[in-house]
Amino acid sequence: IGALCRTFKDIPHVSYVLPSQWRKSLLHKNKAVKKEDVVEYIRNNIIDLGELKSTGIKKNEDIYESIGVAYGYLNDRENIIKNNLY
Repeated sequence: IGALCRTFKDIPHVSYVLPSQWRKSLLHKNKAVKKEDVVEYIRNNIIDLGELKSTGIKKNEDIYESIGVAYGYLNDRENIIKNNLY
């Protein structure tokens, strides 16, 4: 984050969103959400990248998490900004 801030003349708002927060926001739930539930949601509603693979050459866990973070943040950005969670 420090390198990112040094790159810009005017420091942009940087948000740190906890995994539990973006997972709940993505699925619109108030309880804990498992990684497998997130993958299932993304496969059914956003893009199907195949079954979850956490290791090996065809690993796709990081891609699913990146998509989940982006969509979870977009679902909850007003709350994050309103509560100064950046």
